[in-house]
Amino acid sequence: MFSFFLKNRTVLILAAVLVITFVAYSPVLRGEFLLWDDDVHVLDNVTIRGLDLEHVQDMFTATVNKTYIPLTSLSFALEYRFVGYKPFLYHLDNVLLHLAVVAFVFFLGRRLGLAPPGAWVAALIFAVHPMRVESVAWITERKDVLYAVFYLAALMAYLRYLERKKYFWLFLTTALGALSMLAKAMALSIPLILVLIDWFKGRPLKVATLAEKLPFLVLIGGIGWLTYSAHARIPGESVVQSALIWPWTFTFYLRQFVFPVFSVPVFRLPKPVSPANPEYLLSLLVLLAVAAAVIRFRKNKWFIFAVLFYFFRYFS
Repeated sequence: MFSFFLKNRTVLILAAVLVITFVAYSPVLRGEFLLWDDDVHVLDNVTIRGLDLEHVQDMFTATVNKTYIPLTSLSFALEYRFVGYKPFLYHLDNVLLHLAVVAFVFFLGRRLGLAPPGAWVAALIFAVHPMRVESVAWITERKDVLYAVFYLAALMAYLRYLERKKYFWLFLTTALGALSMLAKAMALSIPLILVLIDWFKGRPLKVATLAEKLPFLVLIGGIGWLTYSAHARIPGESVVQSALIWPWTFTFYLRQFVFPVFSVPVFRLPKPVSPANPEYLLSLLVLLAVAAAVIRFRKNKWFIFAVLFYFFRYFS
């Protein structure tokens, strides 16, 4: 038994992480629909009430709540086909997708060079962190867990491409990335992350290297326009306010990760939006501290990779 554990320790501990995650989110399975976007995306969304060509075409040619998420709508249509509007399956699928994301976080960490304990800890923190609850517990946020599965799968395929130099893996990276973008537009950051992985792995950033990402630029042009044309806006009422809001947003996610003690469905900008407001002054100081740390630890690839990954994912 002990020898079996030693040989299969990685798999067994990952399985334990997944079990802990499932238990932590098991109360979600008793949840209902929320009349707070669940109606728009599921209950009142007539496009998901069939899987015939007409309904599928509607999913892929229309937006939902001004957002282009056809793959997410298709996942709802599959569930509707089997259970109608019984919420259990919708919640269960969110939890199972989250488990898949957690597994990908572990394997991605290992492929990037983390030792097994580091990859386990990273996966566990990601799995049960309070910031993930909304994405799993709220049916409408299916787009978060669904796009993340394909996003991380695309990164894994790209790492395999860098190892084996076979174009099948590059094609698979593009296909998985496209599916991620069809689940949620936030996946438009994929080409930036692929370039970041190139740098992390010591790959020269030549024209040919960048050309591999051209298919993503075509997808970004279409999917990005559909989403951002509906939501694009300049934050704040002036250049000064915009300059204050961006650092606050940058700091907000970091603060919620380190100190997730205050969670509400909607976060409002602190008022007034002014340099005199301590919230914005503190955010500027944090941003300057991060910039100073980047300069100080510029030779630490892991630190620079983490900072740029965060920056590209949330602000691209």
